[in-house]
Amino acid sequence: MLKPADVDSPSAGERLSPQPGLPPAWAAWREGRYAERPAVFAALWTAFNEWRHRVTIAPPATPAVFCLYGRSGDGKSVLLLQLAAAALREGALPALQLYERKPDAREFTTPPATDTPWHFVDRLPDAVHGEDGHGWLKALRQQQPCFVVTTASPAALDWLTKKYPHHFAVTTWNLPWPQREEVVALAEALWGAGSQKEREALNPQPSTLNLGSVWREGLSLVEFLFAARHGVPLEQWAELLPRLVEPLRLESLREVWAANVLGLPAPASLLPPASHAEALRLAAEGLLPVQLSTDGLRLAPPRLARPVLEKLLPDPAERFFTLTEGFTQFVELWLKENNPAAAARFLWQMVHSEPLEDLFHRSRRRDVFRAIYEHHRAQHGERPAAALLAVWMDIGQVFRLKPDSLEDAAALLEAGPASNFTPELATEAWLHADRRKNPLAERLQRAAVNCLRQCKQDISGCLVRLYGETKHSAAALPVLRDWLEQHTGHPRAAAVLEALLQKPFGQSQLYAWAMDLVDWTWTGRTAGPLLAVLLDHHRESHALRQHALTWLQRYPATPQAGPLLLQLLRAGLGEPEVVRVALLWGAQFYAHPAATELWPLLLKHHSAMPEVRQVALEWVRHCPEHPQAAEMLLVVAREQRPPAELAPVVEAWLVAHPWHERAPDLLEALAPAAHEAVRPVLARWLDTQPRHASAAQMLAACLRSHLTPDWLARVKEFVLHSGHPDAARVLQRLLAIMPNDEVLRLAVEFLPRVPPAAQGKLARHLGHVAARQPERIGVLRQWPLAQPPLAAPFFAALAETALDMMAKAVGEWAPRVLPRLSDADLAALFEQLLAQTAPLPDPLSRALGTWLDRNRGKPEYRRMIEQLRAQPAQGHFMRSAGFLSLRAQADLFGAELRVEG
Repeated sequence: MLKPADVDSPSAGERLSPQPGLPPAWAAWREGRYAERPAVFAALWTAFNEWRHRVTIAPPATPAVFCLYGRSGDGKSVLLLQLAAAALREGALPALQLYERKPDAREFTTPPATDTPWHFVDRLPDAVHGEDGHGWLKALRQQQPCFVVTTASPAALDWLTKKYPHHFAVTTWNLPWPQREEVVALAEALWGAGSQKEREALNPQPSTLNLGSVWREGLSLVEFLFAARHGVPLEQWAELLPRLVEPLRLESLREVWAANVLGLPAPASLLPPASHAEALRLAAEGLLPVQLSTDGLRLAPPRLARPVLEKLLPDPAERFFTLTEGFTQFVELWLKENNPAAAARFLWQMVHSEPLEDLFHRSRRRDVFRAIYEHHRAQHGERPAAALLAVWMDIGQVFRLKPDSLEDAAALLEAGPASNFTPELATEAWLHADRRKNPLAERLQRAAVNCLRQCKQDISGCLVRLYGETKHSAAALPVLRDWLEQHTGHPRAAAVLEALLQKPFGQSQLYAWAMDLVDWTWTGRTAGPLLAVLLDHHRESHALRQHALTWLQRYPATPQAGPLLLQLLRAGLGEPEVVRVALLWGAQFYAHPAATELWPLLLKHHSAMPEVRQVALEWVRHCPEHPQAAEMLLVVAREQRPPAELAPVVEAWLVAHPWHERAPDLLEALAPAAHEAVRPVLARWLDTQPRHASAAQMLAACLRSHLTPDWLARVKEFVLHSGHPDAARVLQRLLAIMPNDEVLRLAVEFLPRVPPAAQGKLARHLGHVAARQPERIGVLRQWPLAQPPLAAPFFAALAETALDMMAKAVGEWAPRVLPRLSDADLAALFEQLLAQTAPLPDPLSRALGTWLDRNRGKPEYRRMIEQLRAQPAQGHFMRSAGFLSLRAQADLFGAELRVEG
């Protein structure tokens, strides 16, 4: 679990150094070992924030996934670490759970934690495809809301979305291929870092190293960095890599190169123990891109390993023989080491390997797998090893292997417990048989059912998967019902029942049977999860809701009471009895994990109830660090009459979270409130963060109700000295509410500091003030209206008011301002004033007449005349003699045009 306090590292890139064949890690990031990529990260950060705002406002029903996908070796994992750090540092996320990719192939056996809805997972498809993939899926789907940020290759992302099309709401961001300028700069930073001695050790020939000549279009970032370390282009790696690997004294070297070309690991035991230290040294110094872990051995990325393989095995037939023989040996070696998971993963990844399609045509690829399959069967008495039978069934579905591996599975399962079968194998066999309709499939399903019935191990996970993924579920129904009747107290009994209820057939019989099952276990505590599952599928049943309510009141302290209460609320939100029970339970068990979902649900539908608000505030007081705390405070604060207890809770929360992204929204919601206790909180926040983006909005909101001398002084201080870009908006709001002499003096003093874009709006506001209150003109005498950007909106505002109200204002300002403007400025001013379709008072009309006399024959003269002719001259407009004179002049000019025509 990471929080903002954990981002206390030096900036990225301070201690650049290659990592010894290890995947990127948070500890290495904190040490500054990774270089920044500003252009790439800026685009990623923008896309992430857009996605974050979208999913937090409207969370989808399934876990929301933001996937950074691209080729292996282009730096996705490092960007994920930098994204996590930036999200914490910038306050975008209060906390997150980070799951690193470790060398151990079994790092994803533990399902994700639920302390935070934000999960940063390096390669989510690997976690879902791991040993407890079902546990991962269930944990993510049960957490609501749930947000996952992950990385994946295109093939892995394609597998995830096709395998689980309805489990995730996926948004992708494609990592572009590195460009020459970027990777050359990264290589120079990496190999040029450190002291002179370190530079000489990392780069023996700095004068002859030309990094640009190493670059080839299509190289991944990792491939280029290792190639640049030696200054050797791709074409020369076929000679260089074998010389670098020679000191390691590897067995089956050609087979290892073949596996690495496909992006696959070879068994780590092929490397002699005496060579381990040498391999790690070469990797640490950047001399060899070797990766050594329990997952296997990789000597080089695929693009660097391929020239070596093509030189060692130029003949395709020899390459085919080496690959099939060698990979069969790899599989047997992993089985001998009691690591069947590594062998199965190797075979399955080989099916989806893109380089394999380049080396062999699809029909030839089928020959590769058939040859390996035949070799493997020959090693195990003409049948596959039981530990690999499941993966061979998957591969057989793709390549139609002969003999059919399903026959071997049926024979193994029919032998019963004596064959040492596993429930996972029986489940896989059932699912494969379910996709076919032939005598072999029926035989296999019968054998799988019998094995599951006789199995002494825990088969709950297998039952959930079997019933959830099979198409013809009715055949599996008796197995699930028998198991549930015998294991009602099992921790996963509710999951098995949920799998049963997800199918559309036989719902009425299943519902009656499930209710009987609940009655059998009524005196125990295991009925809670079963009731929650039933409520999720039968919310309309009033009898079921009453059943669940009775059980909840009898067993409120059980761990299952919280999830059941949530289901009960969703099923019967309008029932007062349900709300009453929820309030009593929430007040007693505020620390229960279900309370984090309970209060937002109650506040959403019952925020008007005072007792709901009070108990919700009590929960926030006890759990201020929870991500939902701010949202709940906002709901209460936005009520028409917030409770008096809100102010101390908000104050305590703001003291602990002054930089939280929701703090400004919370204060803005509280700003217009009449609570005296809220004002000091708001004042202290504004004093500490006067340039915050929401500070101006908050002050403007405060002006609606807080027109006290201390707040007016605070506004004046903010307008004159904060330097906030929206300070002019606060002043305009104050002018609209209280346009007295003091505020007008503040406007005059503030004018030189207003950004040019905002000067026009402020001038217009002052024009309205001068028109409505001519007695205030004396305060504005020193205002520099001679500037054209200010004069036009000022007089335009005057022109919008009645003539009798603005006569004094225009008579005061026009003689003093207009003579100081140029003809071009006057033309712009008069065009804007005439566009208001209101008549001009005499001082302005006389000034326009003088301008027309000076500019006869010019293009702008004709435009001005046309505007004058469009002005109305009836009704109260006839009271302006100057305006009528101008109209007569315009009509005369129009007559002259007609005569000339």
